[in-house]
Amino acid sequence: MTGTVSDKLVNVGYDIDKQRALFVAGGADPASYFARSEHASFSIDLSGRRKWTEALETVGIPGDDSYKRIDLAIEDVVNGEIRKVRHYLDHSNEADLLIHGVEANALHFFHDPDDDNDSDPADEGGVLVTGKTALHLAACEKSSEMVQLLLERGADPNAQDSEGRTPLHEAALWGRLQSVKTLLRFGADQKLECVRSGRRLRAVEFAKPSRENEIERHKRNTLEETYERDRDREAIVCLLQNYTEQLNRSVSGFVFTSAPGPEGLLTLTAHFDVPDQWKTIGVLYRGSQLPCIAAMSGWGYQNLQQTNIQIAGKDWTNEVTMNDRDLDIVARNAIMLLIALVVENTDEAVDCIIQFWYSALVRKSDLDILQQRIRPLVEAVCEKIKDKPPTSLLTKTWEFGQRSLTLVLTKSSWDSLLCSMDIPQRLTAKLAQQIRTTVTLAEARKDYRDRHLLFQSPSHRIAKTRFWQDGLLLPFGSPRLDFRIPNPTFFRAAETWQMHDNADPLNGWSSKDVEECSSGPATADIYGKLFYHIRAALRAFLLRLSGLQVNFRLFQLDASDLPPYLERGSFSRIEVSNISDAGYLGVHRTVALMVPLLQGPLVNPHATLITLFMNAVDENLTDQDRMASMMDDATTSRLRKYLPPKANLRAPSTFNPEVIKFSFARDIVANFDRIFDRHMRDSGFAELAQFIGAAIKNNHTVVEKWPFRLKLRPGQPGAQEEFDRLLAGGVSGKERYVEWQRIAMYEDEMEDSMC
Repeated sequence: MTGTVSDKLVNVGYDIDKQRALFVAGGADPASYFARSEHASFSIDLSGRRKWTEALETVGIPGDDSYKRIDLAIEDVVNGEIRKVRHYLDHSNEADLLIHGVEANALHFFHDPDDDNDSDPADEGGVLVTGKTALHLAACEKSSEMVQLLLERGADPNAQDSEGRTPLHEAALWGRLQSVKTLLRFGADQKLECVRSGRRLRAVEFAKPSRENEIERHKRNTLEETYERDRDREAIVCLLQNYTEQLNRSVSGFVFTSAPGPEGLLTLTAHFDVPDQWKTIGVLYRGSQLPCIAAMSGWGYQNLQQTNIQIAGKDWTNEVTMNDRDLDIVARNAIMLLIALVVENTDEAVDCIIQFWYSALVRKSDLDILQQRIRPLVEAVCEKIKDKPPTSLLTKTWEFGQRSLTLVLTKSSWDSLLCSMDIPQRLTAKLAQQIRTTVTLAEARKDYRDRHLLFQSPSHRIAKTRFWQDGLLLPFGSPRLDFRIPNPTFFRAAETWQMHDNADPLNGWSSKDVEECSSGPATADIYGKLFYHIRAALRAFLLRLSGLQVNFRLFQLDASDLPPYLERGSFSRIEVSNISDAGYLGVHRTVALMVPLLQGPLVNPHATLITLFMNAVDENLTDQDRMASMMDDATTSRLRKYLPPKANLRAPSTFNPEVIKFSFARDIVANFDRIFDRHMRDSGFAELAQFIGAAIKNNHTVVEKWPFRLKLRPGQPGAQEEFDRLLAGGVSGKERYVEWQRIAMYEDEMEDSMC
């Protein structure tokens, strides 16, 4: 089967049905073909549902006729009258009808006097049943509190109207973000489909910008706060993005698709944004025992972060395992994840996480969340295990709907975790800052700070100096008076600041992404840019998290002790930081311990172990290598294009700032492939891989081999800015990643794959 794909970004999928195939010409829309049969298949049987027209209770209006009481209650639902609706539900005998009944309208047909039919005109009436529930109506409106009230009283979040629409579809269409989150929390199914214009659509499609959605909203309501609603609809799309594959897509190019029916041999399991006409995609479905395999032609696929790629309907993992032998790191990770899982207000959770993550002082509101929402969870565990031996390893799992967090610690570490949420006695904000600045502004390290500031722009020097002084991650001009409480996760002991003086929040993020982030009028506010960049990343994470079924597992073990606690052959990706450096576990022990945990080649041929070597280049440089680098005219010539010599620089001293900068910058433009290749040969990387049934990936698929190497040549647009960022950043340019994959199958895996 062959076909061409247009040079635009298109979604394609091959749903192969050998018995009943339908070929669609390029540019054609198969929706009109399917519309004839699909709508019938989506017709919801409402015959057994109670109708609002069955209500009998009435209420008299002074000076007017009487009305059915349920009609007034429905109007209150739409208007968000929480108090009135709650009163109705508490006192009406027909409260259950409002919650579980559906909208129905009496129809009256005109009697034709010329008709010979002798029937009574009154008998010609009927009932039009839309199937919409009170929850459908509330989901369209502003009041998420009304949505929650109805759900608490037993409303079905997955009730479908006559077209298959659920309250989630309606909330997505109208951009009701809080209502969407409430519906998801009460079990709304994102995968339920409805039909519109012959298309089978899930809720996420109603939040996306499209002509069809605009037309529907205009027909149903011409007044809308478009800007605010569009922002919330963007967040809703992010929230529901894991379930966005459509069963019938508009196609361009020539595709193969099947007629609807239960006998299809394969189903649409993946969709991609195909970047150009030279690439094609294949997906292999191998039955329920094995996951789907998808492959794209060509050498690689760029811009993975900005491109929609999903396999089997998801682009996420539902099992995340994290480990560190340092309790402070594990404790802070656990605290921040618990905040993400417990605090329902997204913006409140995001700002709280940022401050506990990076700031030396926090607000009272942050501490209240920690001590009133998070601490009781840990305290209950500590109370339960108080009689256990200090070294016993104990596990606790907290469940939050579809999400859970499992924490595995020794009894003594559980007690330490609890203490990390309390401020040490007699530790004031003033004393905490004195303890911190004793490290960050130590007189003995003044030369280091001056050297570091040499590589910064003038505005960044001011920002960094201020952060050394107050340790608050805030945008320029933000109020700082509320930050008066020592961050207990940093000050576990009242006398010490546990981090190095060169610890900088900027070092944990892409300098390019941070620089490109807007910080408002203060365009050079580097820590403001970082704050907004982290806030956006955390907000996206929390919105995505609220719609996932995911389990986080946290361990506090030495990496060499971890494998017995994990299932062999269960991980699709493992990242071990730089414990593979010679100063830690080393490459042999690291790879031997971790490769068996990867999924096997028959289960997932793309499963990858990622090792980082931060020190290998420096540790393997010989005196001859250093001399050759100093004499390398090509490196010097290239460097001069970024740092041209000053005209007045005569007889330069080794202490001259320009000489120091030039000397330091040589590593950024140098090439260290030869050094690392020699290290791989001398350390026996290839022999190690062969011995343990693994292979080194020549073409990396997750991270670049040298991610901090200059990408642009001198003189190209953006080249100088790229050089300046690397020179000012916290990386050396010598960081080298190596990716590994398993090629050996274990006997038990062979048996499972044949089942």
